[in-house]
Amino acid sequence: MQRNISAAVILFALLCSAWLAGQSAAKPLTNQDIKDLVAVGFSSEVIIDKIHAAEVTNFDTSVEALKTLKAANVPDAIIRVMIIPHAVPTASPATPPASASGPQRVEPESVGAVYLLDSTDQTLKPLPKEAVKVVSGRKGFTGGQGSVQMPDPASSFRLTSGKDLEFVVRCDNPQSFELYEFERKGSNREAVVATAKGKLFGGASTQRVGAIPFAVTKYGDSSYRFVVTAPEPGEYGFLTGWSAFHFAVDSK
Repeated sequence: MQRNISAAVILFALLCSAWLAGQSAAKPLTNQDIKDLVAVGFSSEVIIDKIHAAEVTNFDTSVEALKTLKAANVPDAIIRVMIIPHAVPTASPATPPASASGPQRVEPESVGAVYLLDSTDQTLKPLPKEAVKVVSGRKGFTGGQGSVQMPDPASSFRLTSGKDLEFVVRCDNPQSFELYEFERKGSNREAVVATAKGKLFGGASTQRVGAIPFAVTKYGDSSYRFVVTAPEPGEYGFLTGWSAFHFAVDSK
């Protein structure tokens, strides 16, 4: 009995490791990164855009750190943004002005959130976000599988099948997002993301499974467009870290 419990624990740990390995952790932007960018000659505008686009920042804005930044010739405009990296804009026009080359693309204000790009009016609609957890299950005598679980049996964000779906994310690393189809499991939804198989003389091998491919293109200055080709009816979620931005596709 104890041996079976230990095997289950090992499989669960391996599956969690496989899941985390597939999630490209964003490297926090630090004071040293900013000093390096200034040193090689990037403009304040470019560095500020980089800060706004960063998924994670880890700036030290203590008095001593600010003195060090000033000594490194970091402009005040950049230091101000470092103090409040993702400040909410105080005002935003209801309709973006049109330019000579056509209407401007409206990018998400929230970094790291997934938005549906509505094909009818080109507006951005945020997908609901849920925290996820990894659960394991046995598969045969020596195997197992790891699933990602989120609460509620169905998404409240419903779309209709029969067309490509476009999403927009403001981020620095689009590879940190993966799309999975979820199945209803009682009061939850689950997606299998990894499998593990025990070896004859100990140890186990793991494999990532189930990710749905989608096209990625640049969208505006700091965002990316994800195009999912005509998904079949079902429950779906974009996974990044320990969060899922979910939606569902219904039959026509």
